[in-house]
Amino acid sequence: MGGRVLLFLLRYGYDGRIYPLNPQSDEIFGLRCYPDIRSLPEAPDVVIMAIPKQLIYDPIAQCCERGVKNAVIISGGFAEIGDAGRSSQEKLKSLIQGSSLRVVGPNVIGVISTPNRMPIAATAGLEAGVLLDGSIGFVSQSGAMAGSFFNRAQDRNLGLRYMVSVGNEVDLELSDFVDYMIDDPGTSAIVCFVEGVRKAQSF
Repeated sequence: MGGRVLLFLLRYGYDGRIYPLNPQSDEIFGLRCYPDIRSLPEAPDVVIMAIPKQLIYDPIAQCCERGVKNAVIISGGFAEIGDAGRSSQEKLKSLIQGSSLRVVGPNVIGVISTPNRMPIAATAGLEAGVLLDGSIGFVSQSGAMAGSFFNRAQDRNLGLRYMVSVGNEVDLELSDFVDYMIDDPGTSAIVCFVEGVRKAQSF
């Protein structure tokens, strides 16, 4: 999953700095690889995590220490699997409380921003080699539906401006992204797949 996200960033022309993280590699796809977040030359704008659940907590703590602003947690095994997963998610929530870190996920397919050529997502639809521009924002609480909607839109030559999978919403949730898209002049329509509204007032 992590390799797929990195490959898509390179394939679709994201022009920001990219720092692969893997303690077992010195280089990935021609980019210098770092063992952990502490060793990076700067605090990144966003950290994408596609690693086993039990390995999540230390990188999250490192994000908080370094002042990283955003993290996208693709990894699953949290509240979606029941009581054992809920306790893991509470642990994750406690780590980010009081920090400046905002989290998308866990258990997401990712986030795509076509204006920035920034597909930080693991959806198989990106394997096709096409990332169409558009004016539709799509926010989904289901990763499977997010991936399916994106794939079908691409197949029909329908570009999206944003695709956001919010997953378990340990921090950022559907309404946060809808609120952003409402004020975005490049977004003409917002589509949501909603399984349940957690914060009715925000919605």
